[in-house]
Amino acid sequence: MSFPRILAAGHGPLLWIQATLLLLCVLANVYSLLGVVAAAEFFRLRPEADPDFQPPISILKPLRGLDPDAYANLSSFFRLEYQRFELIFAFESEADPAVPLVRRILEEFPAVDARIVFHPVPIDGSPKVAALASATRASRYELLLVSDGDIRVGPDHLARMVQPMADAGVGVVTCLYRSHGAGWFGTLDAIGLSAEFQRDALVARKVEGVSFAMGSGILIRAAVLEAIGGFGALANHLADDFLLGNLPTRRGYRTEFAHEVVDHSLGTKRLGDLVRHQLRWNRGIRASRPGGYAGMVFTHATALGVLLLAAEKGSPFGWMMLAGTAATSMIAAWLVAVRHLRDQGVRKFLWLVPVRDVLSFVFWIAGMFGSTVHWRGRRFRLGRNGLLSPIRSAPGRRAWVPAGSAIGPGPARREEVERPSQR
Repeated sequence: MSFPRILAAGHGPLLWIQATLLLLCVLANVYSLLGVVAAAEFFRLRPEADPDFQPPISILKPLRGLDPDAYANLSSFFRLEYQRFELIFAFESEADPAVPLVRRILEEFPAVDARIVFHPVPIDGSPKVAALASATRASRYELLLVSDGDIRVGPDHLARMVQPMADAGVGVVTCLYRSHGAGWFGTLDAIGLSAEFQRDALVARKVEGVSFAMGSGILIRAAVLEAIGGFGALANHLADDFLLGNLPTRRGYRTEFAHEVVDHSLGTKRLGDLVRHQLRWNRGIRASRPGGYAGMVFTHATALGVLLLAAEKGSPFGWMMLAGTAATSMIAAWLVAVRHLRDQGVRKFLWLVPVRDVLSFVFWIAGMFGSTVHWRGRRFRLGRNGLLSPIRSAPGRRAWVPAGSAIGPGPARREEVERPSQR
């Protein structure tokens, strides 16, 4: 029996389930269209750039292991066309497989001011934040660009990122990205990031303003970083990217999107990689923003259409709603990811968008449970407010604490610094 006939018959519990799912489907479709509008509004803006505004920038690169396309990604930062900048690569150990690659790139680009620092291995908290704290201590400039190792940029990246900083009220600038993955699992992971997460970020900007940042690029004033407590304030948090935009916003600084889209290389190769990545992402959002996590139900239009079809017992009305939600998801993905972000992966595999939407819903449900997250071969327990603690840590050792932080006793050991020859 179709939904309209059940509605007329006045059936009890089943009616309420169907009515709720129908309402959720409608709202999810509205949300998808809102993403299209938000993307169109953002990319329609053409702020006038000042080519003479190029304050010096320190680029901080926390690295552990070799990411896919590591040479192309890292070397793209040596080809930046900008008046003055420095590159600081932070590692835990000389034994890291990316160290020889970075040294090779340093030799290939002797004119670029770049160096390597080695930081203490944190026993508690985020290894990435430990790397950033060490790189910051070795930096020289007031503007700091936090950039993950799996990001590739164009020559004008810094010139685009820095433009919002001409406004003294802006404390943080972040940017959108398009993801690239290899194989079926990597492609499914990448489609979700480009077609779903970037859409969600643009909707958030339109509805409530930008109060977060993304690891694709976070340009922050050193004074703003100090005002929020430095990286010590983030040392035990999983969602450090989010907090680098959120904490300054709470203190009255503005966070803005640069009119820049960078490329992101995913390391997802197997089903296990996809599961670990998505669970870490979902559980991190749940821990840091439980209200926002609950609201993510509206981001899964196709999955809601599948549930409505099941509740409708395969009625023509149920099939019509499923087809409509799937079509809306694909149209929104095309307009946001393909048209505006110029993501060729989404263009090629657009038919996978409804599949990815259903998969995202499954991960969203799974993210409501459990507290274990994986990050580059390490396992952590995620506590309240997104706090991290290692599941296996060496007994009897004191936790690593960034120098000058107020979250624990004593300074970190002095890092080893490799400085370049005269450039």
